[in-house]
Amino acid sequence: MIGCDFDLYYRLITDGGSNYDPLLIGGIQFDGIQIACEIGGVAFTGITYWGPDDHGPWWTPGSPGLLYGYEEYWEAYQIATTDDGCCGPFSFDVAVFFDEFGTELFDVAYFVANLEIRIASQFTFLVER
Repeated sequence: MIGCDFDLYYRLITDGGSNYDPLLIGGIQFDGIQIACEIGGVAFTGITYWGPDDHGPWWTPGSPGLLYGYEEYWEAYQIATTDDGCCGPFSFDVAVFFDEFGTELFDVAYFVANLEIRIASQFTFLVER
């Protein structure tokens, strides 16, 4: 089964709209785009965001999606899965973050990887980096 989600982050540019001032709509400013797809138990998420850091959970400061907590980066891609392995539950995710104006190859700035595998019912191997 394949399922995809497409999100646009935008702001409506307005002026007025208080007391007897008419509300003037000056335009729409696009701040970012995100796509998330799941194909056969593997999830892919990609986000590009260059807007203000005010999209955190419950209206707290922070960038949206994968970039929450990593506001110094403007783009990120993640591959993740949760599936049954040979001995039990198995999950991993790998995310790569990009600098806004870096000088490295493709501006790759930061990797985050997590792996969890259950060896037995009493023992789970977890690696976070």
